[in-house]
Amino acid sequence: MPRVRVYLVRHGETKENLLGIFQGHMDTELSDQGINQAELVANALKDIPFNVGLTSDLSRAKNTALEILGLHPHIEVKEDRQLRERFMGNMQGKKASKEGWHALAHDETVETMSQLGQRTLNWWKSTILPLASKAKGGEGAHTTVVLAVSHGAFLITLLNELISENMAAYTGELPLSHCLNTSISILDLESDDLPAVLVKHNDISHLSTSDVVVRINVDD
Repeated sequence: MPRVRVYLVRHGETKENLLGIFQGHMDTELSDQGINQAELVANALKDIPFNVGLTSDLSRAKNTALEILGLHPHIEVKEDRQLRERFMGNMQGKKASKEGWHALAHDETVETMSQLGQRTLNWWKSTILPLASKAKGGEGAHTTVVLAVSHGAFLITLLNELISENMAAYTGELPLSHCLNTSISILDLESDDLPAVLVKHNDISHLSTSDVVVRINVDD
C-alpha cells in the first residue's frame, strides 16, 4: 500500500447541473437523483478505511461527503474553501449556451483557468503533500487514506495540472476530460518528493445505468 491514498469524489447531481447552469460558488443543493448518487457512492466506499475527510464548504459537495462519511462516523468532516468550484463571477446562475460560453471567456469577473489551476496546486501542496511528508517520516506500513469531495472543474483541473507539472503519473489518454457526478478518482503517493500515481479516474461503476442517469454537464 502507498503511504497516502487520496480518493477524489465529485458531488452528486444538482438541478442546475441538469439545466446546464453555471454554478460556480452558488450554494446549490443535491437533486433527488444527486442524493441517490451520493447514497450509491457512499455504499461503494463503505469499507475504505478513511483517516481524513475533506470537502468543499458548498452544500452539494458537503452533503455528498456527509453521506459518505455517515458510514464512517469516527471521521470528522472538515470543510475547505480551497476545494470550491471555479468561481464564475457574473456568469453564475446563467445558462451555458453558446453565447454564455463566449461571455465566460471574456468576463473579467470569472476565475481564469490559470488561476483555478494554481488554486488546485496550492491545495495539493498545502494539504496533501504534508500528509505524505509526515507518513514518510513514520515507521511501519500505515497508509493515510483521504477522502476529498469537490467539484467537476476543480477536480479535472487538479488532475491535469498535477500530470502537466510532473507531480502525478498517468498511463491513460491525456488530457483528462471529465469528472462525472460522484465519480471516484484515486491518487497514490509514496513520498512528498515523488510523483503521485493516478490509479483510477472517473470511476462511476457504482452507478447503475438502469436506475441512475449519468450525464455530462456544464461543470464537468
